[in-house]
Amino acid sequence: MSQPRTLRRITIMATSTLRFLAGIMVLACASAVAHADSEDPWTFSVYFENDLFADTDQHYTNGLKLSWTSRDVTRYAEQLPDWLHPSVEKLPRGWRSESDQKQRNVTISLGQNIYTPQDIEAANVVEDDRPYAGWLYLGIGFQQRTRRQLDELEVQLGVIGPLALAEQTQTFVHQFRGLRKPRGWDKQLSTEPGIGLFYQRRWRFGQLPLWRRFGVDAIAHVGGAVGNVSTHAEAGLMTRLGWNLPADFGSSRIRPGGDVSAPLQSGRKRDFGIHAFFGIDGQAVLHDIFLDGNTFADSHSVDKRHLVGNAALGVSVVWSRFKLSAARVFRSREFRQQERSHRFGSITLTVFY
Repeated sequence: MSQPRTLRRITIMATSTLRFLAGIMVLACASAVAHADSEDPWTFSVYFENDLFADTDQHYTNGLKLSWTSRDVTRYAEQLPDWLHPSVEKLPRGWRSESDQKQRNVTISLGQNIYTPQDIEAANVVEDDRPYAGWLYLGIGFQQRTRRQLDELEVQLGVIGPLALAEQTQTFVHQFRGLRKPRGWDKQLSTEPGIGLFYQRRWRFGQLPLWRRFGVDAIAHVGGAVGNVSTHAEAGLMTRLGWNLPADFGSSRIRPGGDVSAPLQSGRKRDFGIHAFFGIDGQAVLHDIFLDGNTFADSHSVDKRHLVGNAALGVSVVWSRFKLSAARVFRSREFRQQERSHRFGSITLTVFY
């Protein structure tokens, strides 16, 4: 099959995906208006990550994600459109039973990640550094939760390469801010469809009261991913300390899975609260396309490290229908030629409506 024909088919697939997402968003807004007085809120989050917050401009350099989480859809026959019923009914029975006390939510997300080498002014391939790459994706997932446990299952579909629009995004932002122009995007990874299946389980340990509404809790997680974009296993732990800790599953940076800030049917408005959080996690990486290069074509690659660690330190403020989180993330070296660990900033705004 010729390369132009392949690109046309991938373009059609990407366009259809975006139209599908637009339809889902219209459905979400219409349903939100219909249930505006419900005590079971819907959740919308905007995630923004950039290494300029840490005064660098390299590696994982930018991430943007929009995430929508529905209200409880345990009674999905009444709360979801008919065309979604066949998909829900294919889930294991334990994920769709109406006889237990679990809360279930549908998640939709749209995101873009950008990766570059350290020297973005070099026009040729930097042999000892990671390739240029972009990842534009749509995520569709399902959650079920109790007060102590959250299970997340998500499928991500997207595209890697020029159709991910990473070059245009970074060039526009750099021109707007008067930063140096990236010159190596002609050497980015080739166009390739991406697919991934992700699962994660979180445990929320009971809050330990310290003084009045001041307390501490902990949230642990394990999970993994399979696909041509990433195949890995991971585990981690987060601790939170502060005033009026929210009844959710913590604060999260951009990663597969739904919005962990979605509350446990605690109403649309919440009392003011503020807390600090510290989280660590580790990944055992079998495959990472942004380091290993294209699956179906020759491309630049580097020797990845199979064990990668992350640490995040931040603060969250919850008030009424809003939750704002900011964090500094530290990531260990991801490939053997990498000179030092990476760091970036993360900001998340969540709205309950």
